[in-house]
Amino acid sequence: MRMKVSLKMTWACGLACAGMAGLGISPASGETAGTGGNPYAIISERNVFHLTDPPPPPTKESPKVEVQKVMADAIVISYTPAHGDWAMTKVYFRDLPAEIRQQYEK
Repeated sequence: MRMKVSLKMTWACGLACAGMAGLGISPASGETAGTGGNPYAIISERNVFHLTDPPPPPTKESPKVEVQKVMADAIVISYTPAHGDWAMTKVYFRDLPAEIRQQYEK
């Protein structure tokens, strides 16, 4: 079975293939970007898609920590965890940094 193809269709396919292969219309010499000859830099200079810089990451708030009770081998603290509410935990002196441990030594 043989299909008939018109001359217009043949030219249209030929031009489309030539355009995809880079043989189509080239940009004007003034439109090439000065950054190393990158032909795509003009797209970001023109900002045709109205792109904006991403927003800065949200600042991470430190939880509020309060010492509830000082014991012989640990301290009991209350704090606000990431999911909200509040929590209490016992932290042993051996697990604390040296500068904090010195505040509670007798």
